[in-house]
This record gives sequence, structure tokens and C-alpha cells, in this order.
Amino acid sequence: MTGRGVNPYWYKFPGFTPNPNVGISTEFRRLAKFMGWEGYKRDEEKIEAYGSEIEFHWGRDDHNKLTGLKDICNELGVAGNLTTITQMVKALKAHHINVVNLINHRRNPNLPIIRFPTRKAFVKYTGKPGNTCPKEAAKRVAWVKVLLEVLER
Repeated sequence: MTGRGVNPYWYKFPGFTPNPNVGISTEFRRLAKFMGWEGYKRDEEKIEAYGSEIEFHWGRDDHNKLTGLKDICNELGVAGNLTTITQMVKALKAHHINVVNLINHRRNPNLPIIRFPTRKAFVKYTGKPGNTCPKEAAKRVAWVKVLLEVLER
């Protein structure tokens, strides 16, 4: 585990005061409105915001998929003697965890990690606006990319 608190990304914008107690989609919408971003610029900055949150909370790609997946399994309490990427991915897949929800929990530990009872419930939640992590952001960290790809199947 890496960062807790407020990601420095949010301080790059003079006059904008970050609120770590809200979810990333709410915070990003507020920043986009504050900055007047629309269209391509908004999409580009969303990737940057989400990617920087992932890197802030879980580190850059300087640790490998195995270490990252092991860390997230431990954080989520995914039990078992998991020693391979395949075992961890399979265990995580069974838990139906949303990447945006993980980011939100890291931003504010009072926001619970949502464990979806079925894939259908997970897909329904993830399909709602604000509950999807841009793929380009997830690709910055190897284990998040793996988790995102597995959950999208």
C-alpha cells in the first residue's frame, strides 16, 4: 500500500480545493466544471486524474503484477494461500470488486468496499455513470490493468 490522503494531482489547479471525502467521479466532475473542460480535454484530464489516483494509492508500475495483486487480495481479505497471478485473479474475479469503488475507499476509508454478490449486480453497478475507470488510466499499473480486464469479461 502506498498513499493515503490527498493525491497531489488535485493541487495543480489554482483556486480548486480538493475534497478527499468524496468519490473520484464526484471530485472530477467538480474539477471539470471549475476548469471549464469539455469534450476531448475533459476526457484527457479524466484519464490523468484517475491514473494519478491509482498511482498515488498503489504505486507506479515499479512493483509487478504478482506483488500488486497480492497487496489488493490482502486489502480485500481474499483468503487463501494464493501464490500465483492466476490464483489471485480467479479469487478476485469471484469477489466482483469495482476499481472506482477501490479508489473511492482509498480516498476515504469510511467509504466501504462494495462486494457484489453476483456478476450481474457488478455489471449493473459498473455500467452506471461515474462507476467505470478509464482503461487508459488502469493501464498505468499492471495489476490494476489485469484486474480491470478480468472483471470486464
